[in-house]
Amino acid sequence: MKFRTGFVTNSSSSSFVIAYKKEDYSEEELKKYPILKMYDHIVDHIVTIKGEDWYDSEGRVFRTIEELNKHYANSWWNEDDAENFNPETLPSYELEEYQMIKKALEEGKHVVVKDVKYHDEVANEFIKEILKDHHFELLKEYEG
Repeated sequence: MKFRTGFVTNSSSSSFVIAYKKEDYSEEELKKYPILKMYDHIVDHIVTIKGEDWYDSEGRVFRTIEELNKHYANSWWNEDDAENFNPETLPSYELEEYQMIKKALEEGKHVVVKDVKYHDEVANEFIKEILKDHHFELLKEYEG
């Protein structure tokens, strides 16, 4: 598997691992702008949305280390035993991604893993646009 740090243009699809900051608003801000109560939910929905050409899945959002462990336990052990999950049992390429996502979660961020077909210009442009915002960070991009 070839890893890239920029946008890939010569493969059939790309996978993006994107971290984004969760927002903490004051009670005063929430009273003044009630829609802010839904900010994280709205962002989660937007970054995972599946359009007509969006590849494979809506994407996976991780909000907690428990969700991350459960995902990897289910993916690799085919069970939901997140409490006893040992990341050291993962293949090295999966362990690297696991550790990267875990670090972002520990920093208070959400992380989305999104697969996008190369020809899906709307999805690729959307990802480029959100990465211009300081709340979003591209952790990794790789060819599918």
